[in-house]
Amino acid sequence: VGVIHDAGNMVYEGHEQYRLGLEMLGPYLGHVHVKDARWRRDRNGWQAEAAPLGDGMVDLPRLFAALAHVGYDGWLGVEDFSTDRSLPDRLRRNLSRIRAALDEVAATRAAPPIA
Repeated sequence: VGVIHDAGNMVYEGHEQYRLGLEMLGPYLGHVHVKDARWRRDRNGWQAEAAPLGDGMVDLPRLFAALAHVGYDGWLGVEDFSTDRSLPDRLRRNLSRIRAALDEVAATRAAPPIA
């Protein structure tokens, strides 16, 4: 039995502390959904909505750094429920943003300590 970590759902619930959540899940972490979300205000008040990766409140480099910290080496399932772009455009853009975030984390982890 395992659990899924979903950073987009954490935005909906108001809890974006990825590392804390991942540490709490510990050995039960079975899969990770990479999804973005944001809050917007309309005439009815604040509403949560899906966002393309990088356009919402999920900090992808911080999420990926937290995953590296806990030693997660499983799959990342990308979920994008936004509708403002075509599917091929969303796929290209999401892949680009994931690669950039992973590169940023890799560069930070490989950097020598500041003396």
